[in-house]
Amino acid sequence: MSTTEQERESEFAGLGHIMEILTGDWKARILMTAVEVDLFSRLSGSPATAEKICAMLGFQSSGVHDFLGALVHLGLLEEEAGRYRNSQAAERHLIKGGHAYIGGYVRFCDRQLNPAFDGLTDTLRTGSPANRAATGGSNPYDSLYADADVTETFLDSMDLAATPVALTLSALDWSDYRSVVDVGGARGHLIRLLVSRNPHLEGIVFDLPALEPAFHEYLATTGAREPITYRGGDFFTDPLPEADAMVFGHVLHNWGVDERITILRNAYRSLRPGGSVFIYDHMITEGTPSLNRLLSSLGMRVWSAGGHEYSAEDCHGWLRTAGFSPVTSGLPDLGEDVLVVAHKDG
Repeated sequence: MSTTEQERESEFAGLGHIMEILTGDWKARILMTAVEVDLFSRLSGSPATAEKICAMLGFQSSGVHDFLGALVHLGLLEEEAGRYRNSQAAERHLIKGGHAYIGGYVRFCDRQLNPAFDGLTDTLRTGSPANRAATGGSNPYDSLYADADVTETFLDSMDLAATPVALTLSALDWSDYRSVVDVGGARGHLIRLLVSRNPHLEGIVFDLPALEPAFHEYLATTGAREPITYRGGDFFTDPLPEADAMVFGHVLHNWGVDERITILRNAYRSLRPGGSVFIYDHMITEGTPSLNRLLSSLGMRVWSAGGHEYSAEDCHGWLRTAGFSPVTSGLPDLGEDVLVVAHKDG
């Protein structure tokens, strides 16, 4: 290889990596389109040719081979002898009605989170979210839960993501507690698992009034017999239910620092003496944080007013300001999430 060729090769080193990043949005768009037309549900158990897929979806054939081929490269479809079938990952997570379906989260990204990322530059310059529903400090979940088409499957996806955390929390020693509130607990998936494995506990979900019908419907479909009730309200303006323990899972990262301290002070007031709070988020750890945690933090910044991920040390400081005594060691590993526990002295 000549010196000129070596220089040219060196000049373009890394270009492929940059192009891979740049086309990431295109790949997400291909997935979102496939979910939008429910392609994976249609192919479940019924492999089909491109022509048959066109007939099923009302597509024109000219671009479908490119579309299906891209899904093959993304590991979502497999192709053999001109027939396409779901990959194992698609069959597990992209079949509508499946217990591990994440299509609701895909549609949430499509309709709300990804459009908010379009305003990342302005968010970094101004500190204000690009999501219009969150401007002025309003609750972005109000607009999310107003979209009935997305809410149910979004909650399905959140339940799926919360299951490993719920199982880990359930394995802790709850013998000192008689009641627990899941603040921002949606339709009660985490609290149901927690109480089912610790039947001496009384479980309470506290969340926006709009989610109460989903709570009752969910418990009816699971056949839950555990003592779980729902309290609708706003944790900034309404008192939290009195209890021995409270869980805040993926709640604090939605708000600014002042709002976080307000939430924790409200929790302190409603928590019985000797009680505890359990907080988990994609907290920013020491050293080089994972890309998932950084993306989560940026996602909160563009979507919610003041939201972002934070460190466990920051959380300890807010807890002390609210009156709690934080626990700093002996806590279980939650993967990408980090758990912080604090006590209200008796």
